[in-house]
Amino acid sequence: MKQAACILFFLAAAAWPQSTPRGFGELFNQAPPDVDKALRERVQTFFQLQVDKKWRQADQFVHEDSKDAFFVADKLTARGFKIVGITYEENYTRARVVLDIDTDFFFPGFGQMQINRPLVSAWKVDKGLWWWQTIAFDPNVGKDSPFGPMHRGKEGATSEAAPTSVIGGKMSLEDFQKALAELRSKVTVDKNEVVFPSHEPAEAEIVISNQWEQAVHLSIDVPELAGLTLSIEKPVLEAGQKTRVKIVSKPETRGAKQSLRARLTVEEISKVIPIDITYLPPPNTDPKPGTRISPAAPQKQ
Repeated sequence: MKQAACILFFLAAAAWPQSTPRGFGELFNQAPPDVDKALRERVQTFFQLQVDKKWRQADQFVHEDSKDAFFVADKLTARGFKIVGITYEENYTRARVVLDIDTDFFFPGFGQMQINRPLVSAWKVDKGLWWWQTIAFDPNVGKDSPFGPMHRGKEGATSEAAPTSVIGGKMSLEDFQKALAELRSKVTVDKNEVVFPSHEPAEAEIVISNQWEQAVHLSIDVPELAGLTLSIEKPVLEAGQKTRVKIVSKPETRGAKQSLRARLTVEEISKVIPIDITYLPPPNTDPKPGTRISPAAPQKQ
């Protein structure tokens, strides 16, 4: 179990904020549309500039109290990213943004691997704009991670700076994959697909269970479809508990609809659970009722 925890650390610790933002978990309700739009635009631009390696331009989105930390920090290296979740706090003046980033990571024992992992960042409003913010490291408190406070070692480096000393030796790729699979098996859903009629309202629920020893943060991403909404009952799911994803379909038209796939992200274990939403054709149509309409295949250029 200790070895498995160390493996998860390498996936999650680099994405974990240096200290949990004040008031975290107070609010999970939807922000006003203009507030949400403003934050998403700032986040999108800030991280795209880093993907493009335009550090000076990215610095313009960093709050004044965090510029020194941003200057000395390791910069994001990624091929791309996507916003998968936002938690608003303190009357929508602070936010915690979760990205799914496509990047590379070096794992001791078997080298560099291409992975998708969550990246968490803290944002706050100042003078009418959203700003990226970091929180200074406090050696008396340590750095928060999914495994509790982490403290600087004798050489002044944090624990993640010396991964071989954390693991205690090299691991084979097979052992790593087994440990990671075991961790990811701790958070499960009771089903991966719901089926709706295309022509009338319907609802469904998916139950999520957390058998891990710690709480996990959940977010859901789904392609836009008029009349379709998904919501998570408990975005923070405590150890040993269950929650539900509620899916509501209120079609605005009676015509046939293409099926789609949502993505449920479990942040701490870098697990993405696909949820297929399948629409059946309405009566007296072609294709006939009962036929499942698959997403349209991309056209060849």
